[in-house]
Amino acid sequence: MIKLSVHILTYNSEAFISKCLSSIIEQQTNFSYEIVIGDDASTDKTVKIINSYTNIHDKIKLKIHDSNLGVLNNFIDTLKRCNSKYIFDIAGDDWLSDPFALQTLVDELDQNPNYSFVDSGYDCYYERSGKIKSFINKSVLKSTKAAYIARHKVYGTSFMGCCYRKSSIKKYVNFDEYRKQQIDFEDYPILTDLMMNSDFGLIPKVLSVY
Repeated sequence: MIKLSVHILTYNSEAFISKCLSSIIEQQTNFSYEIVIGDDASTDKTVKIINSYTNIHDKIKLKIHDSNLGVLNNFIDTLKRCNSKYIFDIAGDDWLSDPFALQTLVDELDQNPNYSFVDSGYDCYYERSGKIKSFINKSVLKSTKAAYIARHKVYGTSFMGCCYRKSSIKKYVNFDEYRKQQIDFEDYPILTDLMMNSDFGLIPKVLSVY
């Protein structure tokens, strides 16, 4: 049984998709996981690069859209193809920096069945300078959950490194309402619905790079 789906949305991600996929494939876990990708009609070499991985790794399930669906619809379509208990969402231009990142996230959800999601730390890579700012969300992850929610309400949370319980998304997230409100992004509303209606966990450790 597949325990985790790594959910990836891509659109013209050729500069980083190889690094993203390699960092996921090289993860050390004691459970099986799949890599489910929704490409939103990329016009660069993103799909060609992904296909070079699918020929070697059977974990990868790629769907290429003929026309651009937009972020929200691509997210929903890709989520429907995930066959697991947990969903780790990562963009095609981000990557995992800790070889035990997926294990860390899954362990936290396994140990806390009341959690709808867990958030984790990340570094920020600046493409122009090539420099990395470490643990950019350190203060919010080391604060209380009340402070985390308060900050999210005012500034929005840094949406990187979240792993969701799929059943919680089904229970608390209304994608039809998002469409009705003409919201064409997914991270902020999903996290808002989950944190306002259920418990969650914070992992004050860097696992990925934005």
